[in-house]
Amino acid sequence: MTPDYVKKIFLIDAAACALTFGSGVFATQMIATDTGLSPFIVAEAGWICLGAALLWGWLGTRAHPPLRICWLAIALNIGWIAASIGVLELNYASLTTHGQLLVPLQTVGVIILVTLEIIGVRQMSRQRLSAA
Repeated sequence: MTPDYVKKIFLIDAAACALTFGSGVFATQMIATDTGLSPFIVAEAGWICLGAALLWGWLGTRAHPPLRICWLAIALNIGWIAASIGVLELNYASLTTHGQLLVPLQTVGVIILVTLEIIGVRQMSRQRLSAA
């Protein structure tokens, strides 16, 4: 896996976060009604994703993304996974069928991104050590 590959994964993550920001903030009530999530959770997820989109976008556009910031971004994604599981667990009874599908599917999507990011950042770290 090349450093360019992991940077592309960061940019995919940034795009997903930007979409979540846009829909969570600008279509809060529609998504809340469609999923059964509270408007507060939908809006908060959107605002959190604004910062995440900026972080992943920044990492994806650096020639040499700082490894510590890469690991911080990965840790934030792991926190998102944990929060998503909590949201699903605490709100399952109030979720619509769409919500019962959407929350776990987006969680799986983030798990896939985190896995690819971990593989890529480890490889990038090894390459930097061998070049030093």
